[in-house]
Amino acid sequence: MTLADYCKDKQFASRFDAKLDPPRKDRYVLISGHFFYFGCDAVPIPARFRNYPLEKRGPGFRYKNFTEDFISDFVSWLESNFEPGMNGEPCKPDPDFLKLKCPSKVRRKECAR
Repeated sequence: MTLADYCKDKQFASRFDAKLDPPRKDRYVLISGHFFYFGCDAVPIPARFRNYPLEKRGPGFRYKNFTEDFISDFVSWLESNFEPGMNGEPCKPDPDFLKLKCPSKVRRKECAR
C-alpha cells in the first residue's frame, strides 16, 4: 500500500504515522496482522541469531533470503517470549507521546528528533 493511500485510509487514521504532510506516493507501508515491534524497548537478540543481518537501520526496507529453519527458530523464539504487536513505542514518536528517548540499556545514544 502506498504511504499516501495509508494516510487516507480511515482504518489507519488514528495512528500517529498516518499524519504525514504531505503523504508521498513513492513510499510504501507494510501492513501485518501478526508482527512484533519493539521500538525504544528493543530487546537483545540471542547469540544464535547474530550471524544473520536482522537489524535494519534507516528508512526503506531490505530483502534477505533466510533459511526456513532460521525463520522457524526465530519466530518460535519471538512467540515464546513476547506478545505479538507493539511491545514498545517508536524512537521518533509523535509529539503527543510522552516517552521521548530510548532506554540507555538498549541503545547507546538518544534517538534523533
